[in-house]
Formats: sequence, structure tokens, C-alpha cells
Amino acid sequence: MNVGEVYDLFRSLVDEPDETFLSVGNTQTYLHAGHLEYRGKITDINPEVFSSRIWITPTTEEFELAGVIFSSAAAAAPAADQAQRIIRIGVVDSAASDQISYYLVPCQSPVEVENAQGDYCLAGTKLIFSSKMSSTTLRIEYVRVPGITKTDWVTGSVTFIDNFPNFHPLIALYAARYYAIRDGASNAPLLAQLAHKEDELKQFLATGMTTDNAQYISPQIGYSNVVVI
Repeated sequence: MNVGEVYDLFRSLVDEPDETFLSVGNTQTYLHAGHLEYRGKITDINPEVFSSRIWITPTTEEFELAGVIFSSAAAAAPAADQAQRIIRIGVVDSAASDQISYYLVPCQSPVEVENAQGDYCLAGTKLIFSSKMSSTTLRIEYVRVPGITKTDWVTGSVTFIDNFPNFHPLIALYAARYYAIRDGASNAPLLAQLAHKEDELKQFLATGMTTDNAQYISPQIGYSNVVVI
């Protein structure tokens, strides 16, 4: 499904043709919230699905990510690079060849970093390392902010969403649930379908887009034992 098809599905689910009561702006707000919830559901299960990479070369114990992948009042990150969350950080030989040496161990706070309980933590928009980085190239793997904005949700739009069209109805279902809160009406069939599609999504992500991937649960004879250190 594309953006326009999800838009039309939402309007049909709520069955509200009167745009004075449910305006285009209202619809866009609900669909935007539904899309964010849909993305959040996927990345909670498997953050690799929407992962991106960026490379940095810190030279001290700290590195400010505002203006790089995070935005702040002082610096906005490029729209194409904005992050929702960091997945992991690894040391590589260079940004060009991107050969991983090892992954850094994350901590929850600067105190844990200070106590040598890990290699780094994210404090606000700043990375704090356990030791000085001597021009070490780091690869940050992160979940990027979706490129579809609130105003992109319009009928007739052919904008691509992602590679999971079977689950795009979830966006409309999440949006309809927000509308139901405003409307003050319970919708048991909608909630039942929402739960059903969520279960399907969890099963799909547990298997992966490559079905042979499911073998990791019980290693099969003939597969190499690959360990990432």
C-alpha cells in the first residue's frame, strides 16, 4: 500500500464523509500518529528493519550529535539523517571500507562510564566515552526518523511507505483508534482486527524477511557458527 491507499482506508474505517467534522488536517494528524506508532511497534521488535549508518571520528572523551543525527534548539540534524534511537556503535577501520573491528559496550549513564561499566553512554545528544578517542572511526547504527511527514498523508498520493505492505493497514487502524478516542465510541471489531494484525506482524518479524533466518533459534547442521565480538 502507498500513502494515498492508507489514507483512503482510514476514511473508510471511520466512515465519516463529513470533512467539517473530520477535516483533512485531522486525518493527517491521526495518520501521522498512527504511522509513528506502527514504526515504533516494528523497531521495538526488530530495530534493524529501519536501520541507517553514519560515521564519526571523535578526538576527545565526548562527541556532540546535535546537528549530526539529533536536533536541538541550537542545531538541526539534516532531514535525511535524523535519528529516533541508536542501535549500536562499532569501531571500524575507516568510513570508506567500513570493516568492523568490534562493538562498544553501552552504559545507561555517565556514572557507569566513569566506573568502567561500559564504553560509552548517550547523555542527551552527547556521546560520552570511557577513554579519549584518538581519531578513532566509529560507525553509528541507528533508527532513522521516517521520511513521511504529517502533510504527506493525502488521498491519491503514491508515496512509498516501506517494504511491509501487508501490515500497512495497521497505520490506518492505529489512526482509527485515535479517532475513536475523540469520537468517544468503542469499536470492538476495529480493536480485534488491530490485535490480529499486530500478532501477524510479530510473527513475521520473528521469522524475518529471509525465512532461512529463523534457523538461528535452533542452529542447523552445516551452518557456520558466526560470533560477533
